[in-house]
Amino acid sequence: MIPAGLPSTNIETRNTVIDNWPDGKYDFTLAKLDQVFYDKEQDLEEKLIQFIEKNIVQN
Repeated sequence: MIPAGLPSTNIETRNTVIDNWPDGKYDFTLAKLDQVFYDKEQDLEEKLIQFIEKNIVQN
């Protein structure tokens, strides 16, 4: 998926890599990663709220 195993810090380089992926080759993998993220969405939102309350609201 990513040459050298690490994505570039340059967005244009990352987009070029993604644009050169064969059509559909990574659809299943990306769908699984999306599901992992969305399964954790509620927990992530709660942690974000806690961070905001602790670090931003109090300042």
